[in-house]
Amino acid sequence: MHNNKGQLDCPLIICYTESMNLMNSKKFGLIIEGIVKEKKITYLDAVVKYCDENEIDTATVGPLINKQLKEKIQREAEKLNLVEKSSTAVLPI
Repeated sequence: MHNNKGQLDCPLIICYTESMNLMNSKKFGLIIEGIVKEKKITYLDAVVKYCDENEIDTATVGPLINKQLKEKIQREAEKLNLVEKSSTAVLPI
């Protein structure tokens, strides 16, 4: 939202909120997938990179992380021993 002089017409927080509303979890997931494939980095690193490049606070993108992306980040974190492996164990009979 720029005026005819190329300056922002609205307060920064409103513009930021409006631009985030244009993003949905599917689109965000596709962007992150693209970064992972292009840069050959982890999903978590791709999320951080995207946020850094777009001046977005990483704490605000949680709602944009869909189930599939969350599972991929979880698996990578487990593989890197950043979190404990999720337990899907079955009690012995």
